[in-house]
Amino acid sequence: MTECSGLAFFGAVASRKSRRGAVGRRRCGNCVRLAHDLADAEGHLLRLEEQVKRLRGEFGGESERVKELERELEEWRRGWRARGKRYPDRQAGKSGPPKRPGRAAGHPGSGRPRPTECDRMEPVPPGPCEKCGGHCAPTGAEVVYPVEEIRFEREVVGFGLQEGCCEDCGHRQYAKLPAELGPRPKVGVNAQALALMLRNDVGLSFGKIVRVFQVGAGFQITKGALVQLMRRTRERLLPARAEIQQRLRNSPFAHLDETGARHMGKPSYLWLACTPDLSFFEHGPGRDAEVIVRILGAEYPGILVVDFYSAYVRYVTKLATAGARLQTCWPHLLREARRVAEIEGTPEAAEFHDRLQRFYLRAKDMAAREQPWLQAPGEFLGLYRRFDNLAWHPELRASDGVARLQDRMTRFGETLLRFVEEPGLPGSNNAAERDQRPFVIFRSTSFCTRSDEGMKDLSHLLSVTQTLRKQGRTWFTYLPEALSAHWPGRPLPSVFAPSATATPRGLAAAHADVQTERRRRPTNCLPSAVHHSILPS
Repeated sequence: MTECSGLAFFGAVASRKSRRGAVGRRRCGNCVRLAHDLADAEGHLLRLEEQVKRLRGEFGGESERVKELERELEEWRRGWRARGKRYPDRQAGKSGPPKRPGRAAGHPGSGRPRPTECDRMEPVPPGPCEKCGGHCAPTGAEVVYPVEEIRFEREVVGFGLQEGCCEDCGHRQYAKLPAELGPRPKVGVNAQALALMLRNDVGLSFGKIVRVFQVGAGFQITKGALVQLMRRTRERLLPARAEIQQRLRNSPFAHLDETGARHMGKPSYLWLACTPDLSFFEHGPGRDAEVIVRILGAEYPGILVVDFYSAYVRYVTKLATAGARLQTCWPHLLREARRVAEIEGTPEAAEFHDRLQRFYLRAKDMAAREQPWLQAPGEFLGLYRRFDNLAWHPELRASDGVARLQDRMTRFGETLLRFVEEPGLPGSNNAAERDQRPFVIFRSTSFCTRSDEGMKDLSHLLSVTQTLRKQGRTWFTYLPEALSAHWPGRPLPSVFAPSATATPRGLAAAHADVQTERRRRPTNCLPSAVHHSILPS
């Protein structure tokens, strides 16, 4: 390689000037190549810097996405999220095309039977001739086509309080209003029962109830009047709530659960304790075990069917003094196992979920037998050995999620298998979740309650409503009996069974009374003896 020095360079320039007379500079080939390489390197460096800058921007966005996915994955693992149900479309396979909706061909149909009697006949003339358009004269023959109809209307019923004179002492007095109406009534008992049903059973807001009354029956009422109606009814039915709570505390087992609520614009919780024949709601600002003491007391001797929330464990171990025990919910454990299998996707997680589900089905079959520890002691002990093997299986612990569930099974082992030993004890807490459903729907369509009195009204009337539903009764049958006992000062009838002397008054009975009253309606009605009533016609 030729070295290009400054002296040689100036010599070359001088000789060039002398020969060509031009001003210029001549370098060697090595310098020119190096200059080109330097220019290419600088251009490549600029391109790399732009690419690095672009990648940094993309990496910043992806890192936030990765953090979000990691946070969501952790929520799945801890059970804070619930995966929605999947309903895959049925694809055509070996059996042929996808199944069409509805019943199979040749299957007997199902539907509501048509009524055999009609309450009212509506004659329909034959109309013009379908063939020539001429006039059709009635022949006297007809075909009756019954159609069921429901209609609400406002009835103003006047009670004529007749005067009587005592034949012995000559004392004159007027008759009294029916006991369920109370003094100076304005709204009838059926209207009150309908409002209570729409609010606490159907879950409508006060504004929607006002709209139903106005459009369906032409009955004008305000939201404030409905609020006062709920409050007065709650105060009059305080003994009914006490009766429900007393029977709950004497029950052999009870389901407990809690759900979120909005109270005065802040998050709170509505607790539920239920049995097959009653439901009891209690508002708690928090989720501590003190709310359970308010519901069941500290001397509850039965079994609590619950999920794995720590407040129930604290109540049984530290607050309960009469030997209360727990039965933890198997569907909660199975759902968590399915969630772990879906998230992790490992063979260990899938195998654990399948084995856990098979074990629960075997345990349910064992619990359905009468005294399985005497009829089949070997199979009974084998069930416990399978549980221990499933909770301590070393190969399945390779999955973090499965190891966490196995630790839970180890801690709650006795409470998970108590339903096998106790006859009639359910192994799931689904009953509490079903009883909470009306409030959950109401919560999603309203702002819940805005005052302490409103929350008391809601929890009290929900308890009575759900208990009446389990007893096969409605507000239309219970409220007249309760008010008939409240106004004279007598004890309220039981929520759990109708009184022996009371006559059930549902919508059908009320409708018959209205039809009878129409036939002998007086021509004059005194305004002071009038009350409104919404009755179906």
